[in-house]
Amino acid sequence: SPVTHPRSTGSGRSRRPSSIADQQQWEFHRRKRAATASEGFLREGLFRYSRHPNYFFEITQWWLMFGFGAAAVESLLQWSIAGAALLTVLIVGSTIMTERISASKYPRYAEYQALTSPIVPWQRCPSSCATRESA
Repeated sequence: SPVTHPRSTGSGRSRRPSSIADQQQWEFHRRKRAATASEGFLREGLFRYSRHPNYFFEITQWWLMFGFGAAAVESLLQWSIAGAALLTVLIVGSTIMTERISASKYPRYAEYQALTSPIVPWQRCPSSCATRESA
């Protein structure tokens, strides 16, 4: 049945961008160690649209797994929602902590925060928007 196939819930689609984000992060840290990175944090690729795209796709994966289970039992009332909800809380909490660390280490991180969504990939705010908000 199409409903019981993992790809029908999009799980394959959320793993691929997560792997791309992880690869981009890995390559950036290699450049950073080699002292060829222009800044201490990544702003390119998927990180242009989200400061933590890998977190977004991880959260998406867990909610898709819940959706797969809900479709299988034909009910949203099931215990597997706890895993998706708790993982979301854990990731959002750790994001708040890592954002504070990055902001304290890198003075230009505040600009990146003003222009780029924290977790959900979104179109960048134009520089005029950031200027207006900070005024």
